[in-house]
Amino acid sequence: MRVTGPILGLLLLLAIVGPARAEDEPGAKAPAPPAALEQLEASDAEQVEIVRELLGSSEPRLVAWGAYEAGRRTLVALTPELLRLARELPQARDLPSSGHALRTVRAALVDLDAVVPQDLLSAMVRAGGFAEETAAILAIGHATPQELLALFQLSEPRHAPGPAQLALGNELARVRPAGFALCMLLALRFDLHVFVHDDERRSGLGGATGSVAGDGRLEVPAGWPPVVMHRLRTRPGRGAHVLATGPRTVYVWRSEHTERSVGFGSVLGSYTRQAACRDWLASLFERVPGSAFTPDTVRVANVPRERNVANVRWTTAEAYVPALRLAYERVHTRFHAFMGRLIERGVLTRDEAARVVPQVRVHVHDERQDRSSRPALPDVPFTTPKNPFADEAR
Repeated sequence: MRVTGPILGLLLLLAIVGPARAEDEPGAKAPAPPAALEQLEASDAEQVEIVRELLGSSEPRLVAWGAYEAGRRTLVALTPELLRLARELPQARDLPSSGHALRTVRAALVDLDAVVPQDLLSAMVRAGGFAEETAAILAIGHATPQELLALFQLSEPRHAPGPAQLALGNELARVRPAGFALCMLLALRFDLHVFVHDDERRSGLGGATGSVAGDGRLEVPAGWPPVVMHRLRTRPGRGAHVLATGPRTVYVWRSEHTERSVGFGSVLGSYTRQAACRDWLASLFERVPGSAFTPDTVRVANVPRERNVANVRWTTAEAYVPALRLAYERVHTRFHAFMGRLIERGVLTRDEAARVVPQVRVHVHDERQDRSSRPALPDVPFTTPKNPFADEAR
């Protein structure tokens, strides 16, 4: 006899819930994913109604099971219910249970390739961590270029950009919305290292590298569905697919975990935000947006470097001061010339260029051989050179 309707729903609920409070028993094991739907050969419509009932439950654990089944079975008709839960669960009081349910709801939205409203994506970016990565996955392919830029600007600036920032930046460099080049220019920083010596020697500092690594664990209560994770990475691997191509291509990797304690981690390496912004600016010079990023891309773009070096031979204080100021002005001159090339490419307006003042930090290194018998290096006040585009905007 084929079982349908309310009886089927009741059987499924019993299969999921199990004995009362089983999750609180010492050593209790998480139940296997409910198989009642497959065993009873329920129609698509019946599956939708049963899972919808789970999503409407007041118990976060049942909500999580409903979200897991909606994603696993590709029940696109339940997208409105999942979007409702994505709004409501962050306001729930019974944390961390609602947090586990919310994570499962967001994973289901990814599995369903759902179109998520901008305000929900923005809330996920502000939440950071897993939520920010999920927002990037959901936004790319659905959000408008201007919406992508708004999400990128919401993302917290870090010394080393996270994979979500990398993915959004790659996509923005491909679609090139108005304001993206300006956003990158405003983020740039410049260091001018001036080496003062009293002979013909030339000096320089080695570049610094760094890394940022994050790891942790998700503790999953017994009786809950498997943990579905959509993680972003910058290296290809088995089961991963491309999310956003660019200087550091970002891949999505989906996994399911049935263990109660799930470890996770990522290594972001020495790729700094400054390097990323310069690479994205270089991408704007590609003839075909989104094409392979190569050393030729960097060479053709010739983006001003973060680290600039000038050598000044000490003779007198009267000669030293203008030499230092000239080195400072040259950094600005190269930057203004680069903005002119962006304007020619059509990715920056003159009004935007008028708003940008490069941030230049000056580091003076006194490498004179006999400093004890030499006068101290005088302090040099710097005046920011005029922005030629600011004069045009007046």
